[in-house]
Amino acid sequence: MKIILLLFIAEWGDLTPPTDPKVSRVGYRVVQVNPATKEVTPFISNKGILPGSEQNALGRAIERPFSVRFGPDGAMYCRLWAGKN
Repeated sequence: MKIILLLFIAEWGDLTPPTDPKVSRVGYRVVQVNPATKEVTPFISNKGILPGSEQNALGRAIERPFSVRFGPDGAMYCRLWAGKN
């Protein structure tokens, strides 16, 4: 039996202030990484490239994930930083 190790990494996002005109925002998602192939695949992400608070989608989109853990039940638990009010 071959065991495949996969990593799940929370991408907090960049620290670009909202007033910066740059468009290349990154992160705000959880990715799956296969160390054997170095393939990175989005696992949990929003429809847009921004955190939920910047898409008018609080409560319907993720904000800034910073921790991914698996519980004894096998479920994935992802901690998110609180969004803007």
